[in-house]
Amino acid sequence: SNAKGLGQIKPFNFPYLGIKDPFDIEQNVRGTTLYLSKLLKKWRKSDRQIELALASYIEGHNGIKRSGGKYSRATAAYIQDILKIYSFLKS
Repeated sequence: SNAKGLGQIKPFNFPYLGIKDPFDIEQNVRGTTLYLSKLLKKWRKSDRQIELALASYIEGHNGIKRSGGKYSRATAAYIQDILKIYSFLKS
């Protein structure tokens, strides 16, 4: 997939997210959080906002949008794992 750094950001997103060095932890984390924030905004009108933002992080926003919000089993497992961690950290 050619994704780089901690957040596994794809190189075509670097300029959009202000990343010059994807292996610089601060740049990568800032870029990752900015990207997720932008995805959450793109799905803000959906009752599945968080789910679709996470799916878009893995499979791309356009792909999830074109599929009508459908995604792979691997992505479903990823979303479930992230939401479990989120729930744990929230408590």
